[in-house]
Amino acid sequence: MPTQQWASCRTPPQPQPMFEIILLAISSVLWYLCLVDPNAKLTESDRVSHERVFALLLPLASPSKYFMALYGIAEICAGSNLLPFIDLESISGGSSADVRGVVLSHISPVRFIALTVFILGGSLRLWAMHTLGTFFTFNLSIRSSHTLIRTGPYRWVRNPSYTGLSLMGFAVHILHNSGHLPRYFILLGARIGIQVSNPRLLLTLAWAANFVFLHYLLRERIIGEERMLEGEFKEEWKRYKKDTPYRLLPWIW
Repeated sequence: MPTQQWASCRTPPQPQPMFEIILLAISSVLWYLCLVDPNAKLTESDRVSHERVFALLLPLASPSKYFMALYGIAEICAGSNLLPFIDLESISGGSSADVRGVVLSHISPVRFIALTVFILGGSLRLWAMHTLGTFFTFNLSIRSSHTLIRTGPYRWVRNPSYTGLSLMGFAVHILHNSGHLPRYFILLGARIGIQVSNPRLLLTLAWAANFVFLHYLLRERIIGEERMLEGEFKEEWKRYKKDTPYRLLPWIW
């Protein structure tokens, strides 16, 4: 393939480091666990608030559990020259030993930070889910014998599970834009005659728009959830809100 077709991709392909593969595997497991509703079956005594827009996204949670695993596999294949139609060796000008296979070194600082943030966010969400126990549901609900939890991560922010989810979402955007997979599709498009002007910018704008939209929905969910809790716990909620003034991020919001 002509070298100039690689120019829009900025950097040559690098072998997939073993350390990055391990982090991707951990991230895949965390993503799956964070998108499994541990208390999906509600009872007749549970009061459920029927949301509008956010409720439309709940059916997507189940298939989305597998997203990170599929992304990780595709990213490893793209970085190790295992995907069809594109030969990374011919683009980079290196030997097959330079391009193929897995090595134990080289992970870009950006991807290392993104994977670390993802793992921290996933761990925080799992901690919040464990702290709430049976009171944690994907549906906006007040369960029978519901109590206001103020321990664990709920000591610092009122919605730590959403804090963790936000960190994971942010990290996914960075990972997708900095990995081998976008370069693979850019090159594949060039090979079949589809030329995209400034593909990196378009990809960044698309992910940014998606990020803003999802966090708008998340903001609406947080407001609705807190309104429901305030109606249930009244003065106890007001005291908790005063003691823990931050919804998502300490000292910010």
